[in-house]
Amino acid sequence: MSFEAIKFTDIVTYEGTTLNPAEIFASKRITSVLKAAREGSGLILASFKEFPEEALPDVEYILEALRSKRFNEPLQVRGE
Repeated sequence: MSFEAIKFTDIVTYEGTTLNPAEIFASKRITSVLKAAREGSGLILASFKEFPEEALPDVEYILEALRSKRFNEPLQVRGE
């Protein structure tokens, strides 16, 4: 089986709060990676992180370490 992400349904930010929306959604069972993997559809969480260009070598090193542990997709780094 091969499944592909189709779209983002919502964007949630949490600037200025100590509550992480991902933890809230997971605790309320609003999302389920396991269900999406089993059934081929569902809601899962994604995270976007920004880092300064000077940190790119460190980020690439960390991503390579993750890939070597077979944690591959959807780890991506995109420039502007």
